[in-house]
Amino acid sequence: MSPEAMMVEFDAQIVPILKRLGLPSPDLDVELCETPAVVAYKAWREFPVRYPHWSSGKRLEFLEDAAKKPFLFFDIRGVPGRMTWLPISRSRALACFTWLHTRIHHAFTESNIAYQNAFLRITPEQVRDHARCVRALVNQYGLDVIEHTISSAHKVRRQWGLDVAPEGGILSILKDPALNPRMPSWRRDILQMVEDEWPLIAADEYLSLCDEGFTMWAQMKVLHELIFPAENAVDISRIIAQLLMLPQNPMVGIRPHLVGFWMFASVEARFGSAECLAVAQNCLDDSDFVRAYLTQDVAEQCGLGTASGTKISRGNLVVNELPDDPQEFQIIKEVLAQNIGRERHPKIRILGVDGDGTLSLEHIFEGKYLNQRIAMDHIVPDIADLWGNPVTLRFRDLQKAPQRQGEPIRGWIEVEETADPATGDIVRKTLGDFHPFTQDQPRLPGM
Repeated sequence: MSPEAMMVEFDAQIVPILKRLGLPSPDLDVELCETPAVVAYKAWREFPVRYPHWSSGKRLEFLEDAAKKPFLFFDIRGVPGRMTWLPISRSRALACFTWLHTRIHHAFTESNIAYQNAFLRITPEQVRDHARCVRALVNQYGLDVIEHTISSAHKVRRQWGLDVAPEGGILSILKDPALNPRMPSWRRDILQMVEDEWPLIAADEYLSLCDEGFTMWAQMKVLHELIFPAENAVDISRIIAQLLMLPQNPMVGIRPHLVGFWMFASVEARFGSAECLAVAQNCLDDSDFVRAYLTQDVAEQCGLGTASGTKISRGNLVVNELPDDPQEFQIIKEVLAQNIGRERHPKIRILGVDGDGTLSLEHIFEGKYLNQRIAMDHIVPDIADLWGNPVTLRFRDLQKAPQRQGEPIRGWIEVEETADPATGDIVRKTLGDFHPFTQDQPRLPGM
């Protein structure tokens, strides 16, 4: 049996099961093609190569280096970013597992309200138009220049979150001809494309835990009803064991397949499978998902850590024995919620443009430590490069002072750093002293 026929036959088995679960199951395009065709298609059809931060994407260089044999790939029509490529040499079990996994990913995007809201603002046809525009710009100005501009625009845009209206965001300021007349028109076009496509990218980033968890949960439901030959069943069991294995490293972040699966399994046990479908449909952000549905049993099952000695650093937690105190567990849950979804990104707001063209920004990172190295090594230089003039970034950083009677003192301190696009020099200046929070002022001023 040819690889295409094998996948078509497998798809015919899983579609009725997906429909019984209430999941959409559109037609698929299936094709066997050589590696260069996959690379070319991957480069210009969809998001991942042009936007390397896309979680489901692979770098073009990786494909060129690692893909040495013909690929079987299928493309789910009309949905950017949902393509799977399978080396023909892979086992039937892995091919079927990946096929089903992507099928359910697509079902999630078809039913989830965040994705549907995103599709109201940007259509697949517009995405393809953007890809053609980028291809033309690459031919005219070179790959490195265009890739750098796209990467800078995305890193900058991510700091503003999804709630900020496009007209009030940083990209609108940077591409405004009245404020930034020296920016070339092709750069303005790229910034506009990034702004247009951001809702889809944000949905993919903010719903990673819910998406992967639901996909794994639904995949297990489907696999339970399928009958495989013994050797394929063993291979699939091995794949599942790897995905649901507890982390070995004592410093780990949330593993979406593991934690998300057990969260949906817990929802099904308490409220039924219909509630799982409702959660997948209505979830807007992983932070809300964790606050609403993470239980202490799930945390224990996934090996999450304690609040005492917790290292709040991009979702990392110290793996240790969970406390029996429910209040202590709520602290753990809140730490997790603050490090995923849209809450893991700092808040930046525009203070104004000075007479000499300096763009003044304020960077607020509430509830956890501000990674100033990332901000000053990447974000500010990228903003300065797009802006063409110096950029001043003022930090409002929550910090911990020395402990008193076992309790940390929380407060804030302001730091101002300026980046000059001409020299790349960064000057750091602390504005005042550490200000502890009080009962009269429990939060940052102005918030």
